[in-house]
Amino acid sequence: SFLRVLGVVGARGIAAGFGHSLVVTADGSLWTFGQNFSGQLGDGNTVDSGVPRHVAGLPALAGAAGGTNHSLAWGTDGSVWAWGSNLYGQLGDGSANSSPLPVRVSLPFPATAAAAGGHHGLALRGDGLVAAWGRNSDGQLGDGTLLDRRIAVRVAGLTGAVRLAAGPRHSLAVLADGTVRAWGQNFAGELGDGTVVRRPLAVAVLGLTDVTQVAAGSSFSAALRADGTVFTWEGPLHYKASRH
Repeated sequence: SFLRVLGVVGARGIAAGFGHSLVVTADGSLWTFGQNFSGQLGDGNTVDSGVPRHVAGLPALAGAAGGTNHSLAWGTDGSVWAWGSNLYGQLGDGSANSSPLPVRVSLPFPATAAAAGGHHGLALRGDGLVAAWGRNSDGQLGDGTLLDRRIAVRVAGLTGAVRLAAGPRHSLAVLADGTVRAWGQNFAGELGDGTVVRRPLAVAVLGLTDVTQVAAGSSFSAALRADGTVFTWEGPLHYKASRH
């Protein structure tokens, strides 16, 4: 059976991390609930909560996203904010300090959207450039290295992005032409490039066109095409299609 989330009305967007949830309401406010051992609820403490808590100190928000034990939110003013664990630099503020309150991500540009991976973040600029920060053990930041980044770096060679998604250790982008790029961990073929070789630079997902949205799971990826078809992939060139 379904239970109604108490105290939140006018929800406009929802997101979930590993053990916590986030709700953006119509007025641009943010409410969070669930696990909070790293401060991922953003209300200034590390006490878990079974009821929604308001996250203060943020501008009017356009969206939010949850990582393993950190959270992201982006404002209508182009700012991106993060809170929770900062072990790998996933807060993107240049420090090594975790925070139970939102801190502003240091970005090279205003962002129109963002995504949270397990321990990394992505931000999208209006003209299609992408920046990334945080853990980079498998190249999930897409800068050609395996170095963690506490300040956002540009995803190399990637232009024309319109949608983003991030899994625990890989990242995805939909381009304006409907194709998909992927980078990072690939041990199960989640990058869809026909190999199981990790990629620190973005590669094309083979055989996909007319894509409008993507999603990233623990070791698989999924895409929604304009005709309503859903594709998922894991393992070299292994696609499964279903009608949405």
